[in-house]
Amino acid sequence: MGLLFGALFLGAAFFHQPREYDNTTSRYMLLSAMVDEGRFTIDSTQQDTVDKSVWRGHYYSNKAIGLPFLAAPVYWVLRRSGAVARVLDDPAADYFVRLAVVTLPFALTGLLLFQFALSLGAEPRGAAWATIAFAFGTIAFNHAVLFSGHDTAAFFLFLSFVVLYQAGRKEASRGARSTALSLIGGLCAGLAVLCDHIAVFAAVVLAWYAFSSVLKWRAKLAFAAGAAACAAVLAWYDLSCFGSVWSLAYAHNDFVEFNRGASAGIFGIALPRASAAVALLFSVSRGLFFISPVLIFSIAGFSALGKTARSKRELAVLALVPAAIFIANAGFYGWDGGWTFGPRYLAPALPFLCAPLALAADGGVLFALTLALSVLQVACAQIGWPHVAPVCANPLVEMILPLMKEGGVSLTLLGGARPGLLWPGLAQYALIIAACAGALWSLPSSRPARAGVRWNALAGVWSLWIVLALAFTRTNDQSLVHFHRAILLNDAAWVLGGTDLAGKANAEFALAGRPRDRQSAR
Repeated sequence: MGLLFGALFLGAAFFHQPREYDNTTSRYMLLSAMVDEGRFTIDSTQQDTVDKSVWRGHYYSNKAIGLPFLAAPVYWVLRRSGAVARVLDDPAADYFVRLAVVTLPFALTGLLLFQFALSLGAEPRGAAWATIAFAFGTIAFNHAVLFSGHDTAAFFLFLSFVVLYQAGRKEASRGARSTALSLIGGLCAGLAVLCDHIAVFAAVVLAWYAFSSVLKWRAKLAFAAGAAACAAVLAWYDLSCFGSVWSLAYAHNDFVEFNRGASAGIFGIALPRASAAVALLFSVSRGLFFISPVLIFSIAGFSALGKTARSKRELAVLALVPAAIFIANAGFYGWDGGWTFGPRYLAPALPFLCAPLALAADGGVLFALTLALSVLQVACAQIGWPHVAPVCANPLVEMILPLMKEGGVSLTLLGGARPGLLWPGLAQYALIIAACAGALWSLPSSRPARAGVRWNALAGVWSLWIVLALAFTRTNDQSLVHFHRAILLNDAAWVLGGTDLAGKANAEFALAGRPRDRQSAR
């Protein structure tokens, strides 16, 4: 357990992105406004992001408020102690705040996943494989180094599920303990929604799980009270900023394109589109099963779990949470998530998808192959830059790897603020692999799970397709690829200084046949 937690927490703590983009910048702006200025308006910094709302002449973050609110006490202590300067002006402030409210919850999610997999009947090594797959074989690891809210929402959703599971067990379904656990479950579900609004669809599933359980009505009301407390915080914020408890920030987007999209359906979410659904699952650019083919064994795990009578309700939650988030994502006008690697809106569902994997992680050759392909793609986005324009058909081959070659790599605890150092990231991954191997070796040897011939065959065929697709898929207009490479190199040069990255950005602008324009990244 200690080795797994260390691999997750220290693995993500080691990396830091050199450039914050609008999604994270907007959240940092709200955090700074609350702690440094004592208000919710971001008027003093709003010119640096398009992710903002405007109401009666004032600007606000249009992002979910949960992450800045959770980070406020941490940031307040750091500021009052003089340890850091203002966020966005001081990379150390950004880093330590992110460490506390994103990286730590990510690592704790891994521990929860390991323990819950054991409760489902998985062998210890199967539970460890599931944790490793979640942590290093999915985009959860990429978001563990970003102030984006997705991993924190995943932690609170999964914690809510686990505590409700514990509260509903026969030996704990009566008395004060179940009431307290249910209250925590409701608070966690509400906090998940505050951190990432798409989590509201998962929270509905968790509410069904709570109210259809054997819990007494006192415990069920405690769950509702916990969720209502978080809803009250959001209502107070909306009333303070936009004059109504029903007026979310997203209804007042300043950016015209965002406003146009948000007007469709309910805050931009309409009926799911088949094209978006297929792309979210299987495309080279955004596909969940393309980037994380190890999740094929999660489907096998769901099949195995379905044969266990005592886990029917848990099976329903594990399946319905990802399904609800996926359907909402497929109906969202900005389903691709903008400049990102992978389907980021699906990140809160990842622990639920990975838990059943523990029942099918057989440690065989084909399982190892899908895990290796998953880890490799996630690792490239972690060591490099995970900012990929939606127009790019093959992010790994066309954006991430070429930019790594030109110096586009993450900052690390060893690399400091110097761009272009690849070896610290590779060395960190060697330590991660060693820690995971040690964790697996320390667990008792047990009968391995059996995924079945058909699932192994599917994994083999799909892995071959991934290799071929990475080799041959290309964006039709290569000038767009060069243009977006130039944007990222130019932005990094502006943040980090030096002429090397700037010169490479100019070369990419020339290949794109477009003029240099730093602001075009927005």
